[in-house]
Amino acid sequence: LDGMFALVIFDEISGDWVAARDAFGIKPLFYSAKGEQVCIASEASVVAKYFQRPVCAQALTEWQLIRAPMPGYSFFQHVCEVDPGTSLNSDGLTVRFWEWLPSEQPFDQARFEETLRASVRSHEVGDVCNVSLVSGGLDSSVLTVLSSVERGYSVGIPGNNEFEGAREAADISKCELATVTLSGD
Repeated sequence: LDGMFALVIFDEISGDWVAARDAFGIKPLFYSAKGEQVCIASEASVVAKYFQRPVCAQALTEWQLIRAPMPGYSFFQHVCEVDPGTSLNSDGLTVRFWEWLPSEQPFDQARFEETLRASVRSHEVGDVCNVSLVSGGLDSSVLTVLSSVERGYSVGIPGNNEFEGAREAADISKCELATVTLSGD
């Protein structure tokens, strides 16, 4: 599979299942087991509620330090996160199907740019018109410039926004930019 996903495939005849998460961990996937039962969901709170799992005090401490529980865990006791690029199955096997490996090839700027363009093109497939959320930062600016979007949005608050950088990216990509200023009201 290429792209972002979190999935569970269940065989109704055999009762076997497999769960997997995309290589970058873009889509979340959590699980917990109790006896022979396994609960898998895209939100840890759903799994916690199913098995009545309490909040994990250690995870709250981690959140204060790094704004997230440690990888592989959640905010609930005994509710685990499926690691990026990993699959689980009903036989109890965990398989890491994707990982970063050192490359033998030297860096090639042209190859990098074509790979990036191809990735952007593949993410533009859809049934509706694509738009861009342009923050003015490097990531959103590059994606906007490489995409075929005709309209972009930038959201900020008075005195704290990136409208100027967003306008630069929109001008380069020739897309219309709408800025949205949020207030306390």
